[in-house]
Amino acid sequence: MLLDFASALAPVVGPFPQPLTVGGTIGVCAPSAGVPKADEDRYEFAIRYLRDLGYIVVTRGTIITDDIVSGPAQQRAADLQELLLDPDIDAVLPPWGGELLIDILPFIDWDALRSAPPTWLIGYSDLSTFQVPYLIRTGTASIDGSNLLETPMRPPGPGLAWWPDVASLSPGQSFTQESTPRYQSSDVDWSATPNATSFNLDTASRWKILGHEDDPAFVLNVSGRIVAGTIDVLAPIACTPNGDVPAFAASVRPDRLLIALDAADFNTAQFARSLWDLRAAGWFDDAAGIVIGRTAGEIVSGYTVRDAADDVLGDLGVPVVYDADIGHLPPQMAWVQGAAAKLRVSDGVGQLTQTLA
Repeated sequence: MLLDFASALAPVVGPFPQPLTVGGTIGVCAPSAGVPKADEDRYEFAIRYLRDLGYIVVTRGTIITDDIVSGPAQQRAADLQELLLDPDIDAVLPPWGGELLIDILPFIDWDALRSAPPTWLIGYSDLSTFQVPYLIRTGTASIDGSNLLETPMRPPGPGLAWWPDVASLSPGQSFTQESTPRYQSSDVDWSATPNATSFNLDTASRWKILGHEDDPAFVLNVSGRIVAGTIDVLAPIACTPNGDVPAFAASVRPDRLLIALDAADFNTAQFARSLWDLRAAGWFDDAAGIVIGRTAGEIVSGYTVRDAADDVLGDLGVPVVYDADIGHLPPQMAWVQGAAAKLRVSDGVGQLTQTLA
């Protein structure tokens, strides 16, 4: 059986950054959490790793700290914005996510960012609190799927893209990824393994299509513009100008959206409530498809992620894929915010093609 929800793709969605080449400059700052002192060896290893590859790495602000954030909100906003506006910076790579990036949003000059040449921004988790508004308010693409501390972990096999390879593409180019057959079921302990360069792929992975889990002949094809991120931090901004996905959707019609979401710490009940938040905010009104990442979140009273997806999304008439390669159980696909994407899911395998146009 073949189901095809493909839509016509518009020629352009905002600016795409120029390619990052070896010899280019990567700026590191911590717009949310800094790196705890126990993980400083990993941070230094990741910096050396990039420099050994031939990149120039510069840093801004406080990065090593055990506090919940790396510094005052206004300073963190200034550090991030300074790097994004600096013409000598080719990419910005925070060490990882955190908890409270939301408090820098009032201090961001969106007009300045909209007027500047775009710069690659790479990260996920709490960084999606900035990446999604960055797309909505400036039309600028960024890469969801990795961070500085994970950069030395090359994706296993040929199927997944490594973020420097994606950032090296020119506007208009395409790349294709295929889902991983195995994933790592827990976080890496960076303090115990500061020089790690590979994941411990200990669990079988299989993408599932809601309502068609027992039909291996069922094939899904869907296309649209990517909006991706972590639901824990996106739900609080969904009904604000920083989370106005319906306005973004209107700006890219006749394209529809491919919404990709993961959960960081939320249990399954919290995940369901946040899906309701996004639905009430209109996030799924123009969705051609919804992709949900695998999660290690607690299952509450037997209520699974699949149950949550069915309860909240099952009546929308939109295909829903879950247990996908996005988020906090690596390895992850690289999802380019705003890119034109085509997703195919067949017999547990997902194939994602993205075009920087």
